Amino acid sequence: MVIAILAAVVASQAMVTSTFQLLVQVMRLSYFPHIRVVHTSRRFHDHVYVPLANWLLLIGTVVVTAVYNNTTSLGNAYGVCVIFVTFLTTCMLALVALLIWRLPVYLVLPVFLLFAALDGTYLSAVLTKVPEGAWFTLLLALLLSSIFVLWRFGKEAQWAAETQNQVALSASSLSSTTTAHVSSPSPSSVPGLGVFFDKFGDPTRPPPCFTHFVRKFAARPDVLLFFHMRPLDVPVIPDEERYLVTRHRGVVGQTLSNCYTVILRHGYAQDPLRPGIAADLVAQVDLFLNRRLGNTPPADVARVQQEIAALHAASQAQVVYLLGKEAMRVRKLGGKGEGGEKEHSQKWKGRLNVWALTRRLLLELFLWIRDNSRTKLASFDMEIDKMVEVGYLTEL
Repeated sequence: MVIAILAAVVASQAMVTSTFQLLVQVMRLSYFPHIRVVHTSRRFHDHVYVPLANWLLLIGTVVVTAVYNNTTSLGNAYGVCVIFVTFLTTCMLALVALLIWRLPVYLVLPVFLLFAALDGTYLSAVLTKVPEGAWFTLLLALLLSSIFVLWRFGKEAQWAAETQNQVALSASSLSSTTTAHVSSPSPSSVPGLGVFFDKFGDPTRPPPCFTHFVRKFAARPDVLLFFHMRPLDVPVIPDEERYLVTRHRGVVGQTLSNCYTVILRHGYAQDPLRPGIAADLVAQVDLFLNRRLGNTPPADVARVQQEIAALHAASQAQVVYLLGKEAMRVRKLGGKGEGGEKEHSQKWKGRLNVWALTRRLLLELFLWIRDNSRTKLASFDMEIDKMVEVGYLTEL
């Protein structure tokens, strides 16, 4: 009894740790919605705790214990799981040897056939136990795999739509808001500093929230900061290495005055956002401009000094954080996208497009999961009274 209890403790610890690790990895690969992850060590990046997964494991353990009223059925489910893991490991190792290690086929194939024959024999034996309790393992694996594939499919559709809708920023885009849908006068400048959250971090393109803000209000703050956060797999980033400041450029390489891209690199043990983060951003931009001032030709010194004065004046006037509130919907069959292109060609008109219906169903499920999942900014401490959300629509 003592040995059995100790073995169960070791097995449960391995199960919990592996579950947390796999969830973190699939979230990084965009195969699962963002959920809260707590790093429990400042030395080891892999020491994590996922509260939601912990509670789900608790509920799952109770349910499985209640459903399986004998150890034989539970053993059948466990056996199928273990043998499938060994068989898949053999297959994956063969692929790694061929694609990563670049070993010749005549070396990999005999070893693979030997172990595959052994694993296949055991696998064929345990598959006879599927009706006797092993079905639960296969059902759970199918459910989790479906969620992972569904989320990745939805994210790829989201990235493709965002890439198509992303408007390149040039010097003229800050002085004109004429588009295919909206034609408005040149935007006016309002006193203050606008910190636009940018999830792309591309110094040649503006964040979508800025583009839609200018389109809707025909105005822009005097000084623009496009703020991008970049997490790294280390506990702490030194202060002198955390910030990367550049001038924001248009697609043709123009340098825009009073417009900067600030990239904040942070470790998993650091809180990237806190009240008063704008003061740090202003200090970093001021340091960047003063460094440029020392290397600027005499003819451009006055221009850099004006930019420094404009930065301080804008930060003293007011600071506003602007976030994009992206709403998504699935494009209707036969409808037109934002660029005016039809989603389906005329040859599908009047016929049942099975793929289009399947795609719509999958994307609707993806959006439902997305609307009920945790946002990345939910765990950050921000000044609510200085935040403005800019809503915009993306059609998948």
